[in-house]
Amino acid sequence: MYGQSLVVFYIPVLSSFHGQIFYDPSPLGLDCDEIADRANDLPDPIILQGSRLVVHIQTSEDAIDDFLELVRTLAEKKSSGVLPERQTAQVNRNPYAKK
Repeated sequence: MYGQSLVVFYIPVLSSFHGQIFYDPSPLGLDCDEIADRANDLPDPIILQGSRLVVHIQTSEDAIDDFLELVRTLAEKKSSGVLPERQTAQVNRNPYAKK
């Protein structure tokens, strides 16, 4: 269900197994860090890291809907030029990386 919804937005689903979906938002002009930053700022924050989405039995449908709406909104803003190009900082978002 989740992966199929991403395909509707023309986001390639790189693989899907055991409640994990690997996706690539670059066809929309977006990157995973940009989506993760905006998802963290939602009224009910969604914690994302990289291109892997983990959907658990306790993941609410509202969280999935919020994520898909966020991607749709960002894609629309990006295509209309309202969303500025992202300044990519060399920030390591991997929580297991040495600091």
